Amino acid sequence: MVEVRKKITVEKTEDGYLYALLGSEDHGRPSFRLWINRAFKDRLRKDKNFYGAEIDVLPFPIENARVVLTEKGNKVLRPAEEWVTLLLYVPCGYRGDSKITPELPEEAVVLPFYEYASERGSLGVSEGLLISTPVSAFPFKVSWERTGRTYGNPTEGVALITIDGEVVEQPPEDVRDLV
Repeated sequence: MVEVRKKITVEKTEDGYLYALLGSEDHGRPSFRLWINRAFKDRLRKDKNFYGAEIDVLPFPIENARVVLTEKGNKVLRPAEEWVTLLLYVPCGYRGDSKITPELPEEAVVLPFYEYASERGSLGVSEGLLISTPVSAFPFKVSWERTGRTYGNPTEGVALITIDGEVVEQPPEDVRDLV
């Protein structure tokens, strides 16, 4: 049930700086703002939003890119050789929540963001992760769980994430014993 998001919407300030808002918490407030280095300007693609208006998107996963935390606490996507940045997401069940736990090296940057299913999150809170990790960490293992009404869908699992953003779900341990 882990999803790798394939793109994010990119906006520009009046001065021309690129950024993306990740998450949608209390009354639509984002979890954080990700500043994007101008070196990625040539990777932007045109897409259409829900209303048919043209928007800029940045495709994910991004190779040779790393999220850096500045002294002021800003999160900046910068070029970095031998690094990959990707977005993971697990949708919650109705009136539940979700949790993702990746197994990554210590130097990896993992930034959580949350998407509320309603203005205050009473209908569910889904967790996502913005991950920057060295290429040598792939494929890495992710365990996930979710609560709430899932209508028969799985509530927990383990998956492998490959460098190109593919998710390989692994069966639970007890099922392997039966086979």
